[in-house]
Amino acid sequence: MSTKTSTRTKAKINSKSTKDVEVVKHPYQLTANFVKWKFTPGENRILIRVLQRIKVNQENQISPQINLQEQIALKFHYRDLMLEGVNDTNKLRRDIQNLREKSLYIPYTKKDGKGIEQEKVRLTGVITEADYDLGSSEVVFYLNVKWYNFLLDVRSHTKYLAPVAYKLNTSYSIKMYYFVCHWFNNGGHKLSLEKLRKEFDIPEDKYLTKTASRFKERILKPAKELLDKVADRSFNFTEIKQGRSITGFSFKFYETKNAKASLIDWHQVNTFLDSINEDFKIDNTQRARIVGLIKKYSFPIVKHFFRMQKHVVFDYVGKNMTVVDAIAKGLKEYNIDPIKQD
Repeated sequence: MSTKTSTRTKAKINSKSTKDVEVVKHPYQLTANFVKWKFTPGENRILIRVLQRIKVNQENQISPQINLQEQIALKFHYRDLMLEGVNDTNKLRRDIQNLREKSLYIPYTKKDGKGIEQEKVRLTGVITEADYDLGSSEVVFYLNVKWYNFLLDVRSHTKYLAPVAYKLNTSYSIKMYYFVCHWFNNGGHKLSLEKLRKEFDIPEDKYLTKTASRFKERILKPAKELLDKVADRSFNFTEIKQGRSITGFSFKFYETKNAKASLIDWHQVNTFLDSINEDFKIDNTQRARIVGLIKKYSFPIVKHFFRMQKHVVFDYVGKNMTVVDAIAKGLKEYNIDPIKQD
């Protein structure tokens, strides 16, 4: 099989499966500055889709093309950028416009000619350009290659479930979810009132009286309530006191029972298995083995491979191979990698 055919197949799978990527990472600077950079929930959803596409590119070893303006083009359908059941294209276009106009200050260090680290700041746009036809339902985002590479740099990163972050509908709840996920392996974290103000970019002239109680009522309690309801991780918090004065909060993190069971839509999986059965008459053992492939490679990858390369599966089955082994052999020969578990 030629490399050209393999690459083409990967590209087709990539274009279909972006929104189904579950676990993503982004640089800690995004977590630290999420509220400061004033990302709205709608803008956050676009950013999540970009991160999911980047992960698909990485897993399928796809190197995106860079145009003459040093930009990378990423194409999306409108429905992939909105909540399920929502069809407000006018709001989506406003979110796209606001995100395109947003500039980020990214600090970094670079060695000069003498090998001395110099502190620098890069000013970049989240989206350099956005191109869509008013009669179409697709949009192309153009990202500066340096910004794209920044999103690839996850040496200090926050890892989380994209479907969870995508559903959160307030900036503080999104920020708190990223905060919990980033520090989750530590079991908890402590913040003074001053650090909490900085972490959530609360202006110094806001909540000057009854500061701790305002933080609890306006930020912590609403965020905890929402994460408890829809997220895979949430938090408890207790007050830190010096005498009778509250000086900060201690956070403890925990896993909920919300998201993990729903990561794979088993109704869709069973529908897919039924469609295979129509062609190949699989028994319960083979169904279970295909589920194993789905867990290994992800449901979107297996489903789209089968739909696009059914003729390959037929060829293998015609050579006395089971349909499960045929799918597994095809995935391997097309150089499709298993899901990374790190």
